Amino acid sequence: MAAIGRYDSDLQMFVEEPRDAQRAHLGFLRWLVEQRDLEHPVFGPPSGTLAMVGCCRTTDPDDEG
Repeated sequence: MAAIGRYDSDLQMFVEEPRDAQRAHLGFLRWLVEQRDLEHPVFGPPSGTLAMVGCCRTTDPDDEG
């Protein structure tokens, strides 16, 4: 198992050491953005247990069982 990194108690999370950016990867991401192809289109309305949380739902999804 690979080491996660050191734990920063101020941030209360594991952190990794800084590393150089991979220019080829960043260039590819930029190309995707320019082609408007970074994300897939929406395939339908939200669905599932958590789709309405924070919108109109007033009950806890765990209480429905």
